[in-house]
Amino acid sequence: MPPLLPRFDEDPDRLALRVGERAVSFGELGRMARGYLGAMMEAGVRGSDRVAVWATPHVETIAAIAGNALGGIATIPINPAIGERELAHMLADAAPRAIVSTVPERFAPRTPEVRAIPLSGRRVDPEPPSEHDPLLILYTSGTTGPPKGAVITHRNAAFDLDALADAWGWTSEDTLVHALPLFHVHGLVLGVFGSLRVGSALRLLPKFSAGDLCAAMAEGGTLMFGVPTMYHRLVEHG
Repeated sequence: MPPLLPRFDEDPDRLALRVGERAVSFGELGRMARGYLGAMMEAGVRGSDRVAVWATPHVETIAAIAGNALGGIATIPINPAIGERELAHMLADAAPRAIVSTVPERFAPRTPEVRAIPLSGRRVDPEPPSEHDPLLILYTSGTTGPPKGAVITHRNAAFDLDALADAWGWTSEDTLVHALPLFHVHGLVLGVFGSLRVGSALRLLPKFSAGDLCAAMAEGGTLMFGVPTMYHRLVEHG
């Protein structure tokens, strides 16, 4: 299986991500991801470790998640609005080696050990992780008991994304307008990893607004992902 994220080196000048007025290329995002990975390794984090990431819609968050993937570190995405009991259970169950955020001061009261996402480490080019290595640990909703950590491997994600790209005709010429949360399979695996793997541009909206999403689509978006509530609001907006 090819590496999950080949585009950082194959298409360095192509637009990878836009958040608000900030735009970064695949090459720039790759440098940020590797700088993050170098800083984390200097702090003692290694491949096969787990790192919890507060899933805020920022460029640095995407760089951290991508850096973890490059280094074989499993990401545990955390819902920024998570409840205290669920958060305590998740962190005790997953036992992450580190917890990082773009806004550590916002989350420090709940997780005092949270640190700012570092991007200035020495660039590293680690050996590609095994296709069977954990990519993500995503926690279930907890409907029938405490949330359970579902392990998604690099192969799980790559196989799914390649099949979807083939079925949908999703190519590097597309621009995905994305307003889904970054702590679910739909938003994180399909939206973020899908765009990074296919090589399409990702237009990340900080939150869902029917007007903002329609405006982003009118500015060059060719794809969008949504859930039923979003489609209902789009219909109402139209």
